[in-house]
Amino acid sequence: VQELMGTNNTSEGDFYFAKGKLRLDIQQPERSVLVYDGKHVWFESRLDEETIQVTKMRSGELKKSDSLLAALFDRKDVL
Repeated sequence: VQELMGTNNTSEGDFYFAKGKLRLDIQQPERSVLVYDGKHVWFESRLDEETIQVTKMRSGELKKSDSLLAALFDRKDVL
């Protein structure tokens, strides 16, 4: 929910989290995959039916005060 914009975004998928690693498989509204191995974050998104874009980022590039989950969900108290 973005209160200032008055919009609500809903996604559907599977979330796996264990031993500091995670995988987020989103099916709706757009198919994408996010994987975190403890050091790097990979984000795979589909540009069209034939093209997949993969973005890789070091976890150190996130703000030191944010956990990965807090950064993903834009909340400090997510855990």
